[in-house]
Amino acid sequence: MAQVHGRDGTLPEDRADLYERAVNLLLAHWENRIERDVNGKRRIEPGLITQLDVRIETLKGALARVAFQAHEQQEKAADRDDRAADITRDMLWDELEKDLGSYDRAKQVTDYVQFRAGLLQARDRFTYTFPHRTFQEYLAALHIWKEANPGEKLADYVRRDLAWWREVFLLAAGQQKNTPKNVAELMDWLVRGTAGGMITLAQVEVAVLAGQALAETEFMRHTRPQEPDHPFTKKAQRLKGWLLAALAAEGQVAVTDRAAAGRVLGRLYWPDGRPLDDRSGVGVVERDGLKLPDIAWGEEVPAGTYPFVEPPAVIKHPYRLAKYPVTYAQFQCFVEAKDFADGRWWANMPEIAEDWQGNKDLLREIAEQRFPYANHPRETVSWYQAVAFCRWLSHKLGETVQLPHEYEWEVAARYPHGRAYPWGDDFDAEKANTIESRLNSTTVVGLYPSGRNAALNLYDLSGNVWEWCGNKDDDPQDEAVDGSGNRRVLRGGSWLYYQDLARAAYRDFSPPVNRNDFVGFRVVVRRPPSHPDH
Repeated sequence: MAQVHGRDGTLPEDRADLYERAVNLLLAHWENRIERDVNGKRRIEPGLITQLDVRIETLKGALARVAFQAHEQQEKAADRDDRAADITRDMLWDELEKDLGSYDRAKQVTDYVQFRAGLLQARDRFTYTFPHRTFQEYLAALHIWKEANPGEKLADYVRRDLAWWREVFLLAAGQQKNTPKNVAELMDWLVRGTAGGMITLAQVEVAVLAGQALAETEFMRHTRPQEPDHPFTKKAQRLKGWLLAALAAEGQVAVTDRAAAGRVLGRLYWPDGRPLDDRSGVGVVERDGLKLPDIAWGEEVPAGTYPFVEPPAVIKHPYRLAKYPVTYAQFQCFVEAKDFADGRWWANMPEIAEDWQGNKDLLREIAEQRFPYANHPRETVSWYQAVAFCRWLSHKLGETVQLPHEYEWEVAARYPHGRAYPWGDDFDAEKANTIESRLNSTTVVGLYPSGRNAALNLYDLSGNVWEWCGNKDDDPQDEAVDGSGNRRVLRGGSWLYYQDLARAAYRDFSPPVNRNDFVGFRVVVRRPPSHPDH
């Protein structure tokens, strides 16, 4: 790979492109002349391709057949995950002879391999192998496209042993990146019918694999969402149905597999930049050519005194929290907006608009987060940036959108009876993304329907990401936006913290400039605006 980088200046992002270049580079080792020391004298010899008088593509085709046979035979080996397959000399000679015309020329290849490593390497005089199993998988995929009904055959291999044929499938899709019809055919054979009723683990796994193939081949850029009957649009919609069904299969499919479905769904966008995940409250809407967050609101929390908050909280006006934390796609609406650096959003903050105007590095830094999936919570966001987002969104929507006061947050999380967690008094690792879940990352919003506050229809209040609140830690009555650096309150726990910190009553805090991959935020609307107090 270092040689590919050195020759081309960069490594391609697409895995199929990467291995195509690497394979061609290794074949070039056999094409170039070599220098050998013979009895103390330097001798220049022609490369293998010249000696054989054969095209590189011909030799690559023979090696692709060898790779496919080796990969299929290795499928049942007990130690298959440890290395690339062993290829016997007889297997190699038989396949080379078909294209080279004689066993003598096939033997010439194996003799050459003994002293010149390239795409094939000698273990000993009778056994050969590819330098890494991915080369074996890439060439096996290359061979499959030369077969009749490649999509049907590859889908059968995947269903037979998904773990073993997964990379072959993705590399086969990548090789057809510029022929979306072939990518669509692969998906059609792999993901059959439409989602409905009970969904199995096997169905989730193939849907995730198909989604990964669409993401890696940039298939979505060929869709036409404005044309519902366009064949590529219909295929994308059908796959979306399977992935959404996987998210909803709580109790049927393990959370790790449902989380994988959420990640791959979060990688897929329509050509106009809208996420394929169009659940209400997750993605974006377009108004007058402007992309805006599609915020969905939970049920209204009525005004009143709530004694389960210590000391009792008096909520003067009703309010609604957003159904989900603000997602990556939604925050990107702000980052990518033409008026992102408008001073109105950044007033009274140390992070002011003037510092960013024309500073692409700062803008890029603000846009980055560790888990950049459209439907995951926005993380790596400071309190100041969250407030600026709220100001910008308020201006666009024509109503006041803010960070919730911590009392509003706690009342909503514990509503209506003061439970310890949004779902009840006992912790359950199946209801929230905390460190006990062992997922080691954020997850798609709404993944834990049984962990929501059902009375208010609010998700992810416990776990996933800590959520910024509007007020200062040392003075809960103070929600002023200023450059003091006073710590701001965090609520809810996260994927990186233990269950006790995900209790609705637990409060944490952080300096407002901090940006961490376990901290995000959700928003509140108050009609009329209220200031909760004791």
